[in-house]
Amino acid sequence: MDEGKEKALNTAETILNAITVDEAIGIFRRTENWIIEILQTSTEDFLALNNQFKVYHRESKNISENVLRIIDSLTDRQLTTTFDQLRSIVEGFYQLSEQFTSQIETYEVELKKSFHKIENLRISYQNFRQVVISSPLLLINEDRRNSLPETAQKSIEQIKRILSEIESLLNDFIEKAQENTLFLSDIKKDNYNHLQRLNDNIEIGFELFYRKHKEANQFSAALKEQAESNASYVSNIITNLQYHDIIRQKIEHIQRTHHDIISELEKFLNEASDEAMIHNKAKTYIKIRDISGLQAAQLIHANNQYQLAIQEIFKGLEEIGNNMIAINSMCENLVGKSGQSKRYYLENIIENLDGALQYNQKLMDLTHQINERTHTLKAIVNALNERNGQLFDLTQNYFTAQAQAIPQKQSDTSYQEWTTLNHECTAHQQQILNISQELQQKINTLYQQIDDFLKEGNVLESFQKVSITIPDLINLLQKSIKDVNEFLYLNSSISQKISSEIQQAVFQVKYYELFENNCGKIINELNTLNIRLNYGYELSAKEREENLKLLKSRYTMASEHLIHDQLSQMDNIAEVLSGNSEKIIEIANQKSDPDDDNLELF
Repeated sequence: MDEGKEKALNTAETILNAITVDEAIGIFRRTENWIIEILQTSTEDFLALNNQFKVYHRESKNISENVLRIIDSLTDRQLTTTFDQLRSIVEGFYQLSEQFTSQIETYEVELKKSFHKIENLRISYQNFRQVVISSPLLLINEDRRNSLPETAQKSIEQIKRILSEIESLLNDFIEKAQENTLFLSDIKKDNYNHLQRLNDNIEIGFELFYRKHKEANQFSAALKEQAESNASYVSNIITNLQYHDIIRQKIEHIQRTHHDIISELEKFLNEASDEAMIHNKAKTYIKIRDISGLQAAQLIHANNQYQLAIQEIFKGLEEIGNNMIAINSMCENLVGKSGQSKRYYLENIIENLDGALQYNQKLMDLTHQINERTHTLKAIVNALNERNGQLFDLTQNYFTAQAQAIPQKQSDTSYQEWTTLNHECTAHQQQILNISQELQQKINTLYQQIDDFLKEGNVLESFQKVSITIPDLINLLQKSIKDVNEFLYLNSSISQKISSEIQQAVFQVKYYELFENNCGKIINELNTLNIRLNYGYELSAKEREENLKLLKSRYTMASEHLIHDQLSQMDNIAEVLSGNSEKIIEIANQKSDPDDDNLELF
């Protein structure tokens, strides 16, 4: 027998004596139970994570959609258009205010001048009264005075009454005119303040709205960035979820290989121990030796990848949850809501617009009061004119009745005196009439000036537009707040719920440790097989560890397929026994990439 054959026989003897068929079958049956547990538990874990991922991914999309709705609410075209309309209305307020103030000053000056007219009118009435009331006393003959017609006596009493009413109207005019003067002074003083406050409140609302409108438009870019970040995490999670299929296929491949080996080993229990059986048995043992080493390394990678995949999935889910919270916080910052304020910037705008509306109403009230007060003065003047007509008619009747008691001779003293009084009375009447007409004209002019300014200057129209536009704008803002609040609440609820669930997700992975423990048991059994079939005896712990590292370093996908294919095709055991298994490993390593991460990381 030559040296090569002797070495081969010694190697074959070592392999055949290393382990019994029953022991080998027992090892593979034990690993079968652990493999079944691994397949079941890993499937449950990944299905649970996959379901969680679907929920979180869906909720993440819901949050993004809600953010878009928030942006739509803040950049609503109708809202923006209404703000622009309001701006165009109030832009001319300062110019109107200057014109208005100028008109008020003119009105005040002219109103004060009317005081002089009233005083002149009062003097004229007093002179008129003196002439008319004292006229009976001027009659020379007392009998004549006593013989005045009854109609003349009644006329005197009626004239006194009307003059008393006129005096009261004059006093009313003075009182109202003085009140109006004070009122106009207050308007001049307050008008600027009111318009300034109105403008300030609206301007603050404008500035805040347009600034936030710009931020809302820019927010889309930040949201896109968050969406892209989420997309990368989603992609990573999907990739790691797919690893389960790869891991499952690997383990099922190991399981099928074990089934085949058990079937082969069971044949040896019933076959006669002849040379052919020994040859096949040795061939099977060599296959077991190399495959067990390969599968031990394979399971190490599978276990590592299982742990890594779980961690990557957790990391991705956590980042998605963090992004949800970040997006929600960004939205709250955008609308100006914080833990301290609990208010939206839209609410601040509404508050300023409410203030503007109040000042606008105040100015409207003032303009109406000016009209009303001027109308009151006009009514007094009209009443004076009416009394003048009555007064002049009664005076005419009085002098006509008095003429009946006086001789109609021009040489008669009484006739001369009567004629003089009549002329004086007529002169006073004309004076009263002239002053009254001047007063009437002045008041009418003032009234018309104010009325024309309020209409032609569009002051009232502008105020009325503001009084309509601001409430409409407030209604739109309140609707936006309602929508924003609803979407923020939804996003906050979703993000908090998901964040809490993600924190608990690690505890929902029931078989994380079981997978690792079972893999460890199987690896230990396979490593034991490999060692015993390689050396024919057990190694020390250190030697076992070194052997396992060696097996792991040899493992590539190419070597796995080559070993499986080459061993199944070998007819001559001598080729294997003379070291061709090492050659197979070498060839496999040459045909695979040096750093084939796809094989080790699946």
